[in-house]
Amino acid sequence: MRNNFLEANKVHTIPPGFVVTPPPGKEMIRAIATTSPWQFFSDEEITKYHSEHPEERYPIISRSEEGFASKFNQKIKIIPRPDWAVASCIFNVISKVVPQYGKIKVTSSPSYAEVYLDGAYRGKTPITLSNVKVGKHIIKVTKKDYHNYSETVQVKGSSTTYVFARLRPVPRRGSIYINSTPSNAKAYLDGAYRGRTPLTISNLEVGEYQIKISKDDYYDWYSTVRVKQNITAQVFAQLEPIPRTGSLYVTSSPRHARVFLDGIEQGTTPLTIVDIEMGWHEVVIIKEYYRAYVEYLYIYAGEETEVEADLDRI
Repeated sequence: MRNNFLEANKVHTIPPGFVVTPPPGKEMIRAIATTSPWQFFSDEEITKYHSEHPEERYPIISRSEEGFASKFNQKIKIIPRPDWAVASCIFNVISKVVPQYGKIKVTSSPSYAEVYLDGAYRGKTPITLSNVKVGKHIIKVTKKDYHNYSETVQVKGSSTTYVFARLRPVPRRGSIYINSTPSNAKAYLDGAYRGRTPLTISNLEVGEYQIKISKDDYYDWYSTVRVKQNITAQVFAQLEPIPRTGSLYVTSSPRHARVFLDGIEQGTTPLTIVDIEMGWHEVVIIKEYYRAYVEYLYIYAGEETEVEADLDRI
């Protein structure tokens, strides 16, 4: 159908590619039949038009009914007998009806979280919200012990909008109260110094912690404590002093010899001497009619040292 020519005595349909476009309003299709070949544009004019307007399939005579009629009358000359005829079809162009509702599918990790649409509770995940009006909406997802999740979504007609909420857990916290005897001892939590007893360590995540209590002249004290949510764990350390003295057990043959420690008489054998400062000491054992026994020895803290003296008779 080059140049839109239609063969007579046949039924014709609008050719493929013919699209009705906005704006809405009244449109008209006009068919013209003549007894002799006739056209608005020559082949040269059509070729030139297509080269200048490659996006348009057909030349545009006019964009208004009045303009078309004016140009048509300029082309058709009045003649005595009717050798041409015109038929018109008028139709209305209306806007496309856009669906006004869509869906929102909400899932979460972990699941079974509460879902709110624009502040109204709608159920638990996973859930599909139907008949949601087109436009912007606020989805909020909540779950105990997790931070809230909120997202603004744009709902389109006859389509499904997807929301996935990855919920972040709210850290569960507790505290530890630490005291000791004697007090003013250094407290360590998982190896990190936290202060001196008594003290409270707050805002700790739930879980197990290693406690160390340290003080000069005392053995270090260790313990494991479990922190529970919203509870203060109690820790008490009874520190054990580090011994700084030792003891000495002295025997002799014969018995009942006098014993001197660092020049001070302590008693007669067999004899136990306690609370001796650790370090080097002199022990002298004497008995009438026997040679004196002398020994230098080291006293270890927390230990008992033994001396066995075999006395020689004079």
